[in-house]
Amino acid sequence: MQVDFTQLLQPGELQAVHMAELAQRVGVDERKLRQLIYDARENGVTILSSAAGYFLPGDDLEVQQFENWMKKRAHSAFMAINSVRGKGKSAKQSQIPGQMSIFDCFADV
Repeated sequence: MQVDFTQLLQPGELQAVHMAELAQRVGVDERKLRQLIYDARENGVTILSSAAGYFLPGDDLEVQQFENWMKKRAHSAFMAINSVRGKGKSAKQSQIPGQMSIFDCFADV
């Protein structure tokens, strides 16, 4: 039986629930839980996360810390993509003609 996982989350990082525990309580595997979290966030539900697990915002500072952490992760991902771009000619040439490359998605970055 699958339950609404957001009902299991409490405000504040001190109340965070680890991925494995939350997945078990919801009755899904971790991959499915990640998708549920993604979908909830896409629908405007504010779900924060840290090394402690998943939780609802307890205060504005937690929201700001989460936002800063996610920006750093995104920046790191773009740096990795850009480093691969420099060596991307062989990667791009190995594609099937007409197939989009991950590099095409970040052309303006």
